[in-house]
Amino acid sequence: MKVLFVCLGNVCRSPMAESILRFKLGSNAQNWIIDSAGLIGFLEGMAPDVRGQEVMLNKGIDISHLRSRKIREEDLANFDVIIAMDGSNYKDLMDMASENQKAKIRQFTHLKTGETIHIPDPLLDEKSAFERVYAMLQQAIDHWLIQQGITAHLEVVNI
Repeated sequence: MKVLFVCLGNVCRSPMAESILRFKLGSNAQNWIIDSAGLIGFLEGMAPDVRGQEVMLNKGIDISHLRSRKIREEDLANFDVIIAMDGSNYKDLMDMASENQKAKIRQFTHLKTGETIHIPDPLLDEKSAFERVYAMLQQAIDHWLIQQGITAHLEVVNI
């Protein structure tokens, strides 16, 4: 499966999500293509926010090697699933996509209620916001994996 996570700048939420999914899949990740991108390009080439790097490293996941990139038109064609981090990102992706590509674009949903989960942008907040985003992504990715029929390496975190 080819999965792309998308947020605004690709320096906070989407690189965290990319790395959490890769970590959860473990050795099975080699059978997947997992990437992240941002809707804006002025942060292109930047490493993830240092606060996010610290939170992730404290969980045993090094994201310092990742670099921000802007979503490309071919991403909409090449990925099987494109997961927007919030409603604004979702709307922007839907506006970019062709009718056929729109079915690939989604947001995280709660496993039991089916309600949309919005992952808030922590960039202009304190480090604690990155910790909350990490917990939300853990839960959202676990729920998404269960929806895909994959249950290994799950750490359901209640928020």
